[in-house]
Amino acid sequence: MIAKKGSRRLTLDGMTYRWAYPRKPTADQRDGAPIRIPVCAESGGSMLVVEMDSAHTANCVRQFAYQVTPQSVADWIRQARRDGWCPAERGPQHRLRVEARTTLKRVAPRGALTLSQEVARSLDVGPFNQLSVARGPAGWHPVVDGVGLIELVTAAEFGHVQRESQSRDLAPAAGDYGPWSLLDADTYLGSLDAGESEPRHKVEFADCSCGNLGCWPLVASVYSFDSHVVWADFEQLHRDWILALGPYVFERAAYERVLSPMM
Repeated sequence: MIAKKGSRRLTLDGMTYRWAYPRKPTADQRDGAPIRIPVCAESGGSMLVVEMDSAHTANCVRQFAYQVTPQSVADWIRQARRDGWCPAERGPQHRLRVEARTTLKRVAPRGALTLSQEVARSLDVGPFNQLSVARGPAGWHPVVDGVGLIELVTAAEFGHVQRESQSRDLAPAAGDYGPWSLLDADTYLGSLDAGESEPRHKVEFADCSCGNLGCWPLVASVYSFDSHVVWADFEQLHRDWILALGPYVFERAAYERVLSPMM
């Protein structure tokens, strides 16, 4: 049975259930451990435990979480029943593994800052970051305030990779990227379409050092205004890491002078 306090009630297909999202994360969940959602019939019976590949919304390690709604719980109940769970009968727990990344809305953990168009527009007061480029054997590498962007990314990813290496046999290497994935000038002058207030998509900055497209893409939002350009909300597309990186604000004229020789 799940206590009424702290749980939610859901009636589905003629049966009433109780389910609970952990209101306070455990120590492990604060460190990014996956959460579990218990579900059971209000009248008693066997327990359904939904095992999510997602961190708690109050995690302290800058990982994206996923929004659990009554509709998603209803979908899980129906899936578990198709798999043989009998909620009204006593018995062992029934476990259901779900991939949150493919089914649920992603949300930033409590207290994490993600940039908005309005905030990005206000960042034109300076001091501006300085963008330059370095030419390597394989291509161009962006340099921000004298430090290579991939060096900055490596430092931002390091803690995430360390935590992952404790729970996975094969963890990625921090900063394992090739050269800048230059597309065209317009791409790096903003990913907003006419009439939109937020970027429709993020722009790819680099991919895996192996050279295979889509293997390990590093992306970020690019906001472009008359006076300045902002890079913000960097992320690795194959992970839920929130990278402590940026926002970087460049004076637009200087930014365009740096980019133009590479296009």
